[in-house]
Amino acid sequence: MLALTDTARTVIRDLTAQPDVPAGCGLRIAPTEAGELELSLAPAPAPDDEVIDTDGALLFVEQQTAQILADRTLDAKVSDEGAGFYLTVSDTDDLDGLGDADDSNGTTPAV
Repeated sequence: MLALTDTARTVIRDLTAQPDVPAGCGLRIAPTEAGELELSLAPAPAPDDEVIDTDGALLFVEQQTAQILADRTLDAKVSDEGAGFYLTVSDTDDLDGLGDADDSNGTTPAV
């Protein structure tokens, strides 16, 4: 199952706690038609979404995407300009066969 860091949990809770966001809203991860991942606020999960509720941070992940991201961790960086999410792979995983020579330092592009 996709894991969340403390920072990602905090950012998701902050986003969904905004006054104009309805109760029960969560952050949804789903593929776009171009094959990229899109994050958006959703009032509820889609019928087949995997729902991850970690300490009040609601994350809705499209079913096939949940399988692909099962060994990943969602993290966030917060700056003066806002917050951005990115995915990491645990240090023990070697998904691309490059080991430590991989320039991505265990991260995948920001979503």
